[in-house]
Amino acid sequence: MKKMLFVPLLAIGSLAFSQKNIIVKGGKIKANDAVVAEFDGKGGMMKVYRLGVFAPGSKDSILTVYEEMFNADYPLFNNLRLYKLTFSDAGKTSFYIKKKENGWTAEKGIMEQVFNDTLPLLLKDGKLDADALNAFKAKLSFDLDGYKNYLKTTQDSVATAVKNAVIKRDVQKPFVFKQVKDNLINTNKPHFNDAELVYDIYQDNVLLGRMEKITHTTITSTSYYTYYKYITPKTVNGIRIIYAPIATCVNEEGFSGNKPVDVLLVNEGQTFSLKREPSNVMDLPILEALFAKGYL
Repeated sequence: MKKMLFVPLLAIGSLAFSQKNIIVKGGKIKANDAVVAEFDGKGGMMKVYRLGVFAPGSKDSILTVYEEMFNADYPLFNNLRLYKLTFSDAGKTSFYIKKKENGWTAEKGIMEQVFNDTLPLLLKDGKLDADALNAFKAKLSFDLDGYKNYLKTTQDSVATAVKNAVIKRDVQKPFVFKQVKDNLINTNKPHFNDAELVYDIYQDNVLLGRMEKITHTTITSTSYYTYYKYITPKTVNGIRIIYAPIATCVNEEGFSGNKPVDVLLVNEGQTFSLKREPSNVMDLPILEALFAKGYL
């Protein structure tokens, strides 16, 4: 009998949470044309957002939204834009949600990720609705600690694959860069809308890996290098890997002077420095340094 009653109750609950015609505009949140909350805060292109949500006419926040960036610092993963939601309930419930893909990041866009027709309406009669909050959290919360663990286990598995990949060839032969049009390095990560070049790296006609070079040009040029080692193709935590990342480097090519170029070994989290070439082009010097250190 309990099972027979349970399904209808769930259906009633879901109907109660299904609010329609939610509109976010002018610092106000409306549901069916009635103002249910107001919001205010600061942020912008160069500043993170700090927003507060209030009951109409009140100065006490029911919800605060803090924008945060999570930098993966690993080529197989995107950096994430997150919003940390903190509520005024007795337990001070707090959790993260991810920025919606292609979502607008101004105040209105952020609020529309929290208040829209697909989500439970968090406020009822000017107060936080505990049942709606629980349903909202279950549907939208992002497990940042779980994501960090996923990243770490992936990175560890890739690092092991790199160490185990022995590529036999005549190491006295010169390195050869061959430009390729396809990019099989990583289908999980979008790239800059800038000039991107991808090269296969050979030695003694044997494939060693790939170099990805993305150049962003404003007044001067900055190149973002990522070097990969070819491994026996494998799937790690759902990511198909053919070329495993070993190093990254940011080179300000418009920089004049003797400032060295820093190269990050992504699997070790260690950095080494290279003397800057007079041409400021570091493609081959970085590759030769990785070879000398035993990474290729």
